[in-house]
Amino acid sequence: MKTISKLLWLTIGGGLLVWADQATKGLIWSIEPSGWWTHHQNYGISFGIELPYYLSVGLMAVFLIFLLWVLFQRGTCHPLMVMGLALSIAGGLSNLIDRINLGFVRDFVALSPWLPIFNLADILVAGGVILMLWSIYRYGRS
Repeated sequence: MKTISKLLWLTIGGGLLVWADQATKGLIWSIEPSGWWTHHQNYGISFGIELPYYLSVGLMAVFLIFLLWVLFQRGTCHPLMVMGLALSIAGGLSNLIDRINLGFVRDFVALSPWLPIFNLADILVAGGVILMLWSIYRYGRS
């Protein structure tokens, strides 16, 4: 996939997804928790791992820079890999925006007491990783 196509995927698709995540967080946090949604301030990283603020922001920034580096490497990337990278970058960026602006990530989906509380950005990151792994499995690393 050409660089311009990757850039379009990232800016248009990723931008819309960041907007959608921020909008859903804002909407849910503006109403009273009920049913499957709640207001959870996530100060940690994945799986509830607690880290100091600057370390968590730094790790998220390094992770996003790494994904951008992978996306814009020379060579052809399968469109599935580009989509996975764009999803993960959008989700990571949206959670980073929360962490920088608020000091925590706004999670709100609480499906069960046994499952972690999450948000749309978490779904984007997980879905992106699944697409990247599927792309590598199906089409190789090219």
